Amino acid sequence: MESFEKLESLLGYIFKNKELLIEALSHPSLRQHHEYKANKDYERLEFLGDAVLNLIITEILFKNFRDYNEGSLAKIRSYLVCKETICVVGGKLSLKDYIIMTHGEELAGGRNNPNNIENVTEALIAAIYLDSNIEVTHNIIQKLWAEFIKVKDLTDYDPKTALQEWAQSKDHHIPIYQLIKREGVAHLSTFTVSVKIKDYEQIGVGHSIKEAEKNAARELLHRLKSL
Repeated sequence: MESFEKLESLLGYIFKNKELLIEALSHPSLRQHHEYKANKDYERLEFLGDAVLNLIITEILFKNFRDYNEGSLAKIRSYLVCKETICVVGGKLSLKDYIIMTHGEELAGGRNNPNNIENVTEALIAAIYLDSNIEVTHNIIQKLWAEFIKVKDLTDYDPKTALQEWAQSKDHHIPIYQLIKREGVAHLSTFTVSVKIKDYEQIGVGHSIKEAEKNAARELLHRLKSL
């Protein structure tokens, strides 16, 4: 496991209470150990962090995108707080190197498990919030999510809906998605999905079927717009 200094440097935040940081990084598998302290894994913090992240992202969108209606804001928020986006943020922080877990969980691929990365990222947000205040947490989230908040094209946030709307506008049938293959063990699977409209077809890959479908839809939209 890495020392915490590098992680705090990436966050731009130094914890006053290191116990909060350790709790946020502790996997529930640690309950197998007799020295385990009740509620000292990331699960409770993840519960709080999910709510804090949603609140702050909602506020950022509300203030920054005054011309967008409720439906558009909801689409963007859904993208910003989805598992795939949270895991990318967790990846930028190299959180897999810091998760404290049992040897068995590590052997089972726990460090690369998207569920663990997502949970620890949200728990870390809660830990920062409890260790500081909402303003500090807001600034850190704004920095970590900056690349995703810059709106260029709403279709990037909800490509499946955008692709379906495009098909309907052209009097085509709705897009047809098909799972082509699944590779890897259960919690570390990679899915390949195809999406087809009329004579046009595109492939997408992701760590869930939903992510793969989104990526396929996004690629097909980009292709159709270039015709």
